[in-house]
Amino acid sequence: MSRILIIEDNYSSSLEFGTNIAQILDMEGFKIALISNIAVGLNLAVNLEFDLIIFELNFYSLITEDILKRIKSSLKNLQVSSLLITANYEFEAISLIKELGISDYLIAPFTKRDLLAVVTNCFLEHQIV
Repeated sequence: MSRILIIEDNYSSSLEFGTNIAQILDMEGFKIALISNIAVGLNLAVNLEFDLIIFELNFYSLITEDILKRIKSSLKNLQVSSLLITANYEFEAISLIKELGISDYLIAPFTKRDLLAVVTNCFLEHQIV
C-alpha cells in the first residue's frame, strides 16, 4: 500500500480541499497523512517514509524563501516523488515547480480522473505502482 503525505500551505482557511483529495486517494487504497503546515509536513516527511508528497500551495507568494529552500532541500534529500497542486497557472507558478524539483503538477480545478492520472504518473516515474 503506497503512502501519500499531503501538505497544505499554512494560509488555507480550511482543510476542505486537502480533505477532499485525501478522501479520493483513500478510497483508491492509498494510506494518507494530511498536514496543514508546511514546516511540520516537511519534518514528518523526513522522519517517516512516504512514496509521494503532494503539496497544495495556492498562496505560494506568501510562502517565505526559507520554506521554499526547505521544500527543495527535503525533496532532494528524500528522493521521493512529489506533486504540486495549485489554482495558480501563471508562469511564476510553473517556474516555481521546476525550481523546487517537483515531479509533476496539477492545476485546480480538476477531476478525480485527472488527480488519479497524475498520481499514477508520479508513481510510475519512481516505479512504485
